[in-house]
Amino acid sequence: MTTRSRKMEFDKIVYLESERPGSGVRLTVDFGIGEITARSASGGGIMWRRLAGDCVAVIRMKTAACHFETWDDEYIGTAEDGPCWSLELIRCGCSVKLVNGRAAVPERWPAFASLVDLCFSLAEFRAKGQSMLFPPAETCAAFC
Repeated sequence: MTTRSRKMEFDKIVYLESERPGSGVRLTVDFGIGEITARSASGGGIMWRRLAGDCVAVIRMKTAACHFETWDDEYIGTAEDGPCWSLELIRCGCSVKLVNGRAAVPERWPAFASLVDLCFSLAEFRAKGQSMLFPPAETCAAFC
């Protein structure tokens, strides 16, 4: 008999990554208010993107592919040095899952990395001086 993991319900994702304290990446995907905020290690300020339409569907699909319900609470690698990261899933303002790692990642990391790349790509699109509030459908479709 196989047991099926229960799908996690959350309305906000907060991801942090740093090589050293005070530096790194911060990404927030807030489905409740429909926006992405991102800050990269290279600086340049905070990037932002309003979510709507097809992009919400693609981001939700990519989020589902991560299977966060299967992730352990901690991933520690054997290397003494390596990037530190944390992922928090929030529902109605309360944390439903907190995962931390150093020099190790879960099996579903490639799916999560794809989600992060998409979010940064969408946020950068507006940050490059575009006046559009919503990305074109083909931008989201390219990440399916």
